[in-house]
Amino acid sequence: MIKKYIRTLFFLSFCFSAPAFATVSASVNTYSSDPQSPIVLTITSDNDSSQTPDLSVLKNLFNVVSTSVSRQSYIINGNAQNETKWQFSLIPLQKGKLNIPSIVVGNERTNPIEIHVSDQPQNLLPQNQNSKEQSAEALYELTTELYQTSDKSFVNEQIICAVRVYDNGSLESGEPSFEPTTDFIIKSLGNPKIKQSPDGKRVITYLFALFAQKSGELFIPKVVFDGYAYQKPALKNIFQGGLFQIDIPSVFGLQTPIHLEKEPQKIDILPKPENYSSNWWLPAQNLSVSAQIINPPQKIMQGNVFMREITLTAQGLTDSQLPELDFPSSSLVKTYPEKPVGETTVSDGGVVGVQKTIVSYIPQKTGQIVLPEIEIPWFNTLTGKNEIAVLEQQIINVFENPNIETEDAYLSNQPNLLKTNQAQSLQHNQINPYFIALAAFFAGLFLAFFFFKKPKEKTKAKPSLISIKDLSFNAKRNDLKALRNNLILWAQKSFPNVQISNLKDVSNILGDTDFEFMIDKLSAALYNNAKETSFNSKAFIKSFKKALKNKKKKEQTKTEPIPPLY
Repeated sequence: MIKKYIRTLFFLSFCFSAPAFATVSASVNTYSSDPQSPIVLTITSDNDSSQTPDLSVLKNLFNVVSTSVSRQSYIINGNAQNETKWQFSLIPLQKGKLNIPSIVVGNERTNPIEIHVSDQPQNLLPQNQNSKEQSAEALYELTTELYQTSDKSFVNEQIICAVRVYDNGSLESGEPSFEPTTDFIIKSLGNPKIKQSPDGKRVITYLFALFAQKSGELFIPKVVFDGYAYQKPALKNIFQGGLFQIDIPSVFGLQTPIHLEKEPQKIDILPKPENYSSNWWLPAQNLSVSAQIINPPQKIMQGNVFMREITLTAQGLTDSQLPELDFPSSSLVKTYPEKPVGETTVSDGGVVGVQKTIVSYIPQKTGQIVLPEIEIPWFNTLTGKNEIAVLEQQIINVFENPNIETEDAYLSNQPNLLKTNQAQSLQHNQINPYFIALAAFFAGLFLAFFFFKKPKEKTKAKPSLISIKDLSFNAKRNDLKALRNNLILWAQKSFPNVQISNLKDVSNILGDTDFEFMIDKLSAALYNNAKETSFNSKAFIKSFKKALKNKKKKEQTKTEPIPPLY
């Protein structure tokens, strides 16, 4: 009984065995075609191969618009035979003589085939070609469609381009791309949308925003789609004839590269209108500007910092297309705008650019101060008219600061800090005569030692008593008074030929705008009763080091010799 089972298993293993070596061949349904008619390429292997033909060699010659695969196994009179057949529908991308090169399938290569593509195909069929392979429906299609606010778009205006891929549901991956161009800035509008068309095909829509960089007759660049499709094999009776008639489906499918192209599309782009007054061209569907005070205090006081956030929003423009706004200072208030922060959001309707600028204000006087209005000219692409977005002026009531003696007043009532220290030391020198005599004795010993001692080489001058490390230490501890005093002492030691008595003098000697802003913040924090202030110790030290570095560069530039004439 056991021997009978062994013989049966041996016979079945022989029946399922494949040939040791597989051969592949290629054929086409016609040797002559036109650019609009598909050519059916058939690749046949005499093995139940799980390999996929490498169609990368066809990329620049054909678009692959349809794929199919079938596998069959036969046992006829005890002989096992296997066959795998792939069929591809190809659309020619060129005219004239085209050579379908050898295609790699595993370790094998197909035979090359030469075809002729012309406007009038001859429809010559190769011999022994299956009639079912003479035509094939294009399963994959690529189209583009433009959405404009008018017949002609302006330079830098948003143009929505919809790229659609039609397929039968077999596409597994892929993404369209535009050929490189300097005529347009192209931005993707997010993930694709998928729906079913009335004829049963799947439609995958990708949206892009295009911004023309110049006017005149332009061409939207060629769109290329590269992806992969998965085709399940056809199921057939794999045992025919002999003893067996059993259906056993193959578990392998076919992953085929799909390459589609859409040729460049002509478009007319208008220049900026002549009656547009501003130098900064803003073609948008909508534009607005708003402002709000950040963490508004109960009272805005003289010398204290308060901040506003200015938000500029433009529908149909990216944040990189928005201008930097100007915030001038005045005798009533000093303004310090930070670098704008931009963000672009995308949706089906296109892009929305948002730019936010934080501006710090330091009132210099009490009473009412006016933050002036801001006007931003822009062009409405929906109406075709020039418009102005206005941020209305804002009146701020500034109250007297009971703690602000002002830095100038505070320091003007005191002598120079170094002279103060010297005066304090002189007060302690009122001592009795015995101490004076004793001091004279030791002074005589010191003079005798000085005159009889062997002279030494001159030593370098001692560095300043106050270092940048000391200032950093004061800043990190948030000891603002010590930071102020030591900063003035440092400046007096570093610049002995300049009269320095307050923080403003330190700021003036370094001549750096950012550091001047940090000095104002330090001054405001010194006389502010609030527990939390806008003073940032790390930013202060960073700004201080940068100001020192810039000043050294300027001094080196001034002292550099004049280059020779020859």
